[in-house]
Amino acid sequence: AVADEAAVAAGAVAGKAVAATGAALLVKNVATMSLAKDMWATYSGLLSVYPLATKSVTGSFLYSLSDGIAQKATAAKASADEDDADETSADDAADRDESREIDRGRVARFAAWGPIDAFMTTAWYGVLDSWTEAVFPPDAASAADPDAVAGVATHAANWSKVAFEVAVDQTVYCPLWFLVFFSFTGIWERRPAVETATRIKIVPAVTTSWWIWVPVMTVSFGFVPSELRVPYYLVASFAYAMLLSALWGDAGAGEERSEEDA
Repeated sequence: AVADEAAVAAGAVAGKAVAATGAALLVKNVATMSLAKDMWATYSGLLSVYPLATKSVTGSFLYSLSDGIAQKATAAKASADEDDADETSADDAADRDESREIDRGRVARFAAWGPIDAFMTTAWYGVLDSWTEAVFPPDAASAADPDAVAGVATHAANWSKVAFEVAVDQTVYCPLWFLVFFSFTGIWERRPAVETATRIKIVPAVTTSWWIWVPVMTVSFGFVPSELRVPYYLVASFAYAMLLSALWGDAGAGEERSEEDA
């Protein structure tokens, strides 16, 4: 009888512990959702009151963070490759440890590029909107859209308009973006103009980027509200900026190795 009572008591304690844990998790989830909603409301408010400043800060933060992550990933890969190689001397090990450190100059460069990118993209979307309205007048778009409500066309349903915006964005703005980006990088690194020009590969950069940006921009022009397109673009650029950082770093490292060999 005593054993049965002890088992019942233990079961009750366990049940209370499970209930308390579940309640704590529920409170945590609710608090997290509430915090996320509050943060989004704050960001949306800043975006409506200070649109360009908010986009610039967002771009600076995301680009610098992506470059830091890219550097860490590249250093980790290089470290793993070196660990698989033969034993190195103490000097080589010291050089290797030094190379693993974050290049703050590169992080600062990407942080400076963020506001430039945000400003360029905001200005470009204004130009693109004017071109789109010229090709697809609002009245014509509304008449062509069967899902129009109260004479207002649903943007996502007008896929001919979306296709036009994506095509113009990727054939006009994308090459210009790469030209400005690599030119800015060359100026930041104080490289001669001729050397910067040799490192700029517009055609392969643009055509390669289409695999990523055509679907990304299709979603942007098809479903994202116009006031959120630049933040959406900057968030999408987070992963792409890591690729750019790694590619530019590899190009610079390759040139340095060539100069040492010469």
